[in-house]
Amino acid sequence: MTPRLTVIVPTYNQAAYLREALATLCVQTSREYRLLVIDDASTDDTPRVTERFRHYVTMPPIEVVRHPKNLGPAATWTEGLQSADSEYVALCCHDDEYALDFLERTVAMLDAYPSMSFVHTAYRIIEPDGTLKGQHAAYSGDRVVPGAEAFQSYLTRSHNVLLSSAVMRREAVLGALPLPDMLCADFWLWLWLAQHGDVGYLASPLVTYRQHGAGISGSMQPWRWVQENLSLVLHAAWDAGMQDRLEAVWQATARVWVRRMVRQAFAASAHGQRDLARDSLAVASSLSLEDMVRVLVSA
Repeated sequence: MTPRLTVIVPTYNQAAYLREALATLCVQTSREYRLLVIDDASTDDTPRVTERFRHYVTMPPIEVVRHPKNLGPAATWTEGLQSADSEYVALCCHDDEYALDFLERTVAMLDAYPSMSFVHTAYRIIEPDGTLKGQHAAYSGDRVVPGAEAFQSYLTRSHNVLLSSAVMRREAVLGALPLPDMLCADFWLWLWLAQHGDVGYLASPLVTYRQHGAGISGSMQPWRWVQENLSLVLHAAWDAGMQDRLEAVWQATARVWVRRMVRQAFAASAHGQRDLARDSLAVASSLSLEDMVRVLVSA
């Protein structure tokens, strides 16, 4: 019998954190799921960690796929999403941790609202050593956000979704594949899914997000981060038939990123990261309507 949910865990050279992620995913209150771990050619202790879990854990069933060479995050995510044959899918990061009822509660919400294309949750934020840093809440309480409303918000204010906290309806995901070869390819998922269903949200922090320099977002240079996000926004707006509103979308999104880059510059400066602070301010000062053409052409 095919489990209703496939939990995909893409991993690369994070063996220490992977142990904790898999440990929390293996003791979920829901039992109607399977784990698919995709090792993107790790060179650390990841193969031994995954083999031990596969050998000793019988429920949920665990499948491990190992790449002979590194393909990168987007290609690995696409592989996992395409290979799943379940009703629901989740992409759970190898360095995060999950509340015991994370899968049960997210699946229950999707079951209760067939119009939803995905659901996501609030999350805790921890330092690399596990010290609590804070908590992020996209909204003040549980809610169902109409897809059109969520799409407009993602276009003009960026998204508020943590990849690890999302559980998606696989049928809705398939049209977004293959994912673009970008480090922020998850943003494309949210833009696509918001156009193909409503968005659910649970205000309980059911995921713990670990911030560290080796993570995907932590390794991105400021201009690449901004360029990829703005490119996805403009292409999503174009595909949605909003050609006459591209300039307005650009201006709203650029304002968001100017503020974000300035905040990042101050934070980097406070931590002695002078190069990052300088680069972030340079990006903030360079955003203009002329950049819109450059982003579209280079994407």
